[in-house]
Amino acid sequence: MGRFSQGMSRAGAGAGTAVVMALGLGGAGSALGASSCPAPISGLGSGRVFYVSPSGSDGNIGTSPCAPWQTMAKVESAGLRAGDTAAFQGGQAFAAPLSPWGGTDGVFYTSYGVGQADLTGGVYLNSVTDLTFDNLDITDAAGPGIGTGGGGSGATGIDVVNSTISSTYSAGIGGYGIGLRNVHDANWTIAGDNISNTADSGIAFIGSSVTIEDDILRDDGIGPYCGTGSGQNPCHGVYAKGPGATVLDNVIARPQDVGVSLRDQNNVVQGNTIAGGQKGIAFSSETTTPGTTYIVGNTISGQRDTGIQSYPGTRPLYESFVIASNTVYDPANYAVYLSSGPNSAASQTVTLANNLLEIAPGALGYLNLAYPASYTSATYLEHYDAFYGAGTRSAFYINGSARTWSTYTSWFGSRTEGRNDLTSSDPMLDTTTFALGYGSPAIGAGTLGVPGIAYAHVASCPIADSAVPLAWQYCAKTPDMGSS
Repeated sequence: MGRFSQGMSRAGAGAGTAVVMALGLGGAGSALGASSCPAPISGLGSGRVFYVSPSGSDGNIGTSPCAPWQTMAKVESAGLRAGDTAAFQGGQAFAAPLSPWGGTDGVFYTSYGVGQADLTGGVYLNSVTDLTFDNLDITDAAGPGIGTGGGGSGATGIDVVNSTISSTYSAGIGGYGIGLRNVHDANWTIAGDNISNTADSGIAFIGSSVTIEDDILRDDGIGPYCGTGSGQNPCHGVYAKGPGATVLDNVIARPQDVGVSLRDQNNVVQGNTIAGGQKGIAFSSETTTPGTTYIVGNTISGQRDTGIQSYPGTRPLYESFVIASNTVYDPANYAVYLSSGPNSAASQTVTLANNLLEIAPGALGYLNLAYPASYTSATYLEHYDAFYGAGTRSAFYINGSARTWSTYTSWFGSRTEGRNDLTSSDPMLDTTTFALGYGSPAIGAGTLGVPGIAYAHVASCPIADSAVPLAWQYCAKTPDMGSS
């Protein structure tokens, strides 16, 4: 049975969790008794390790857990160098915000002792590069859990890994779990984190080249600012307003609006499990720069509206899409809704292949396609998809009119590359895991001919992890439909 394979996250391979070393330091000059001192840790970089505790003193040397510093002001003014580690005592709360500024580059921030340190003041970044935040807790922050400033040169090369962010600012706008608010923010990795119950979107950015991998995002967008009422705006699990988003192997549950909301070009959304919310994955155009977005191998279930949607928004839709090998189960309205708009770029293409779309009797239909078939500026390629269930409006709704399976296939016949669609064959999905049941007609029923996706056959299951996005491995004659 085919599946996506994603390798060890950067969190696991790179920063890692601090290693405890029982060296038993203490003695003269210690601020804490030797018996109460947590063990020192090895630094996450090649430099020095400095310890911070609410019971410490800024007059201490800071290089021993028995003589820690006390305040964020000391951490920020101490002149930490690239490779140094600032370690905060686990299980303790730090009310002041951590605000590294320009010149504090290449530094690591983590916890020591038992549990994660709770940086209740949050983290604020401006004009910094190459910082790592590992194994920290940010709960009840008075603003974003981690936020950047709109001025300056941005924050670049930032890693946020193995950390917990929850219950952010609830009084109004801005309570993101992680909010990147500078167009110059770039090259972030957010991996292995647990981000939940945020007032605004779980992760939001307007910068570029942000990788979001192996995270758990739950119940994000719960603040009073989020919603569809007067003075409210939609809030999302991931709000990718900048280009080049890579969203891999995350679990996203019950976002206020969209699980992954895309607004710019050249994104990869692969291998995610998205449950609940208004829509699973949605692209609403805010760019006039052509690109290609890949939506591949995701499991999307239980949306109040639509599983996967593209929409021009207020501008022509220049983006091309490859939507392949996704499983969409039980949306309230449509499994897939694709609208190109009347002024889309002549270069735009839409490929829909190897997807498994199953709808309940109360849904409206499998597909709602607006414009891609009726004018020449968009090329629509549909092949090797599996449709199951029956909508209340029509299985296929195209350019404002209901279509039967016969008219749908004839409509796109000249633009398909083979067909193995299964409109009446039960894929036998497990409704908990969404794995294909034994003997499912969707096993081995896909195609290798999906643009931009590399396929590799392996002799047997299970399949070893691969760290390459858009690499699909399978162990049947051809790829299975859907992401199971």
